Amino acid sequence: MDAAAFVFFLFSSFLLVLTTLPQAKSGDAEALLSLRASIDPLTKLQWSTGSHVCTWQGVKHCLNGRVTKLVVEGFNLTGTLDGQSLNLLDQLRVLSFKQNSLSGEIPPLSGLANLKSLFLNDNNFSGEIPASLSSMHRLKVVVLSGNGIAGPIPPSFVGLSRLLLLYLPDNRLTAQVQGYFRNLLLRRGFFLTACAGSRTTGGSKPLHWTSCLKIAQDLATGLLYIHQNPGLTHGNLKSTNVLLGPEFESCLTDYGLSPFRNPDPQEESSGASSLFYRAPECRDPRRPLTQQADVYSFGVLLLELLTGKTPFQDLVQEHGPDIPKWVRSVRDEETGSSDEPVSEEKVGALLNIAMECVNLSPENRPPVREVLRMIGEARAEGNHLSSNTSSDHSPGRWSDTVQSLPREEHLNI
Repeated sequence: MDAAAFVFFLFSSFLLVLTTLPQAKSGDAEALLSLRASIDPLTKLQWSTGSHVCTWQGVKHCLNGRVTKLVVEGFNLTGTLDGQSLNLLDQLRVLSFKQNSLSGEIPPLSGLANLKSLFLNDNNFSGEIPASLSSMHRLKVVVLSGNGIAGPIPPSFVGLSRLLLLYLPDNRLTAQVQGYFRNLLLRRGFFLTACAGSRTTGGSKPLHWTSCLKIAQDLATGLLYIHQNPGLTHGNLKSTNVLLGPEFESCLTDYGLSPFRNPDPQEESSGASSLFYRAPECRDPRRPLTQQADVYSFGVLLLELLTGKTPFQDLVQEHGPDIPKWVRSVRDEETGSSDEPVSEEKVGALLNIAMECVNLSPENRPPVREVLRMIGEARAEGNHLSSNTSSDHSPGRWSDTVQSLPREEHLNI
């Protein structure tokens, strides 16, 4: 092969390689440059047409040359969001501008039909939550906390069947949202019930230990999903914020909504038990909520599961070290001789976990990851002991659903 033929061969091979590489749609680069003009007046983002758009700062993932994950966090961007440019990025799955200084209203984002996770928290956004978000049916996570957003939460959000997290604290919202979230989850096939029965009687017959362990494991998994982000708490763990399905599949609701509740003490006293789910150090509303306080509330929930008794008093103060004796006496009295034998070992295991959770010293309470591990071990060891397995083999377990979610599309991006 002569020199000219060899050069032609190399050039042809190079062209072939270029044609096989995914090419970014020119509109993505143009859209991002147009967007930068509005969000970054000081040109902190080094975006240039001289490089491939998929290598630009904040572009974390591309698919077939299209930008699917844009994470621009902590750049102290001081502009506003240009909705027209942003909506051209129609292949985005994850969008985050959190921890900047963006201001103005959040524009309509209905052009982002593939978006699953939206993080605009810790900025200076104002105005109302755009109703267009309720038309984005792939949304799973929306975090708008730490802004100056006012007005109501759009009622049309109930149509977002895939939404797992709507996190809105530290805004100026005026909506009463507790019932809204209940309705949202009820429409997804769950029915609302207290873990341990009737509110009018203060409790009911305790659940079988297999059901207690199953519910406990599902709820601990949901709480771990929240706690995997430092500083995030549920803040209002109690049985009325637990949703149960027909086979005891369970999940937590009212997550992150404590700042929106009416602080009227009369309303609080009408649900007298609410106070006694809270850790002693957080019963003063001026004290910040903590993950250790969530663990205490979870322990109270476990005691309610085991006894069927709603905590209308401070269980730790009332019974102290005699809590295990009290739990066993309640179960012995309520289950009766007609019930199948209670496994002392498995009830004892769950009771021991509850006792660790309600330790009066926050630093001595186990992290929820350890709580989940202990519950999982107790449940695994006990599965073969029970002949009644109907509550242990639910096809729709919340913990399975949460564990199957790609973490990068949610809080850790």
